[in-house]
Amino acid sequence: IAGFGFFIMVIALAGNLAETAFVMGTAEASSKMAQAAAAGSAESAASAGAVAASLYSASQAIGAVTTALLFLGFGIIGYGVYMQKNFNAIIACLIVAIGIIGVVLPIIDYAQLWMVIPWVSFICMSIALGVISIRSNG
Repeated sequence: IAGFGFFIMVIALAGNLAETAFVMGTAEASSKMAQAAAAGSAESAASAGAVAASLYSASQAIGAVTTALLFLGFGIIGYGVYMQKNFNAIIACLIVAIGIIGVVLPIIDYAQLWMVIPWVSFICMSIALGVISIRSNG
């Protein structure tokens, strides 16, 4: 089960790279818009602005879906850890809870600051799992 969750996370990370590419395209289009506006070309500025808005919207859509997939995979890993009893049941339940929160929040509103909650929790839990694993092997 945990292997399937890891597979979903890998697919989601590839999608997150696409989100990053769209954000970079947004920055480039915004730069072109500013240059066109400074040169006094209203039509070029408007078209570059439309491209920037489209790229930003696409990045947000892709980002929301791939982030939800990433946390779905993390939650599945937590379920696998719970079933295999590799770690304490409390840790496994926390992983599942972080996964659920990370799936729900991007669906509600991906662009809000509250997305920091699942991301920071994901990082802290990943570090905790690593430390526990190293201590148990050492």
